[in-house]
Amino acid sequence: MSKPYLYTMALVARQFGSLEVVVNFENLLNVRQTDTDPLLRRTRGMAGRWTTDAWAPLEGFMANVALRYRWE
Repeated sequence: MSKPYLYTMALVARQFGSLEVVVNFENLLNVRQTDTDPLLRRTRGMAGRWTTDAWAPLEGFMANVALRYRWE
């Protein structure tokens, strides 16, 4: 059973004449599975695997910026 978590995102877009700026934020609360549960086991599991299944985000907080210029 996995631990409950909340995954939040935000997207902001702004137009400046012919230039459009888009900013995307993901995982604002910086939830990571590795904070509470390691991916590698100390011993093999029942099925012989050394790793656990991913049940929460692994990468943490992310931000992306995109610029778009429209030729007119």
